[in-house]
Amino acid sequence: MSHAFTAGRGQHPARRQRQRRAVLFAILLAITSASARASDYHVHPSGANGAFRTVQAAVDAVSGATEWNRANILIAPAVYREQVTVTKPYVSLIGRGVSATATTVTFDSTHVFSGTWGEVMGIARSATAFMAHNLAIE
Repeated sequence: MSHAFTAGRGQHPARRQRQRRAVLFAILLAITSASARASDYHVHPSGANGAFRTVQAAVDAVSGATEWNRANILIAPAVYREQVTVTKPYVSLIGRGVSATATTVTFDSTHVFSGTWGEVMGIARSATAFMAHNLAIE
């Protein structure tokens, strides 16, 4: 009985094929994991560790979010005095404080320039499946 071995390698072709598939699977898994982590955006008032200084800056940076790979904007505990407009789909604003009031987005509408809408947060129709968790919006 003869076996088909490749000269010089000493491995059966089916075994090499399995090894190639395993390597390809590992590469695809690494790429998929890297892209999943890329959808986290951090906000901190000081900009520490490359974080965005404002919630709006993080929202503006979102790209490529999908139903299965949401853009998670992780917001450090603080009071953020700004207007925020969300126009992109699959965005989640997540407060990182111990309670919802530890992370607050607020806006003093008495300082609204002529022609602006005056609310703290605007959620456009294009912002499909928007979510906010563990933060106060005043």
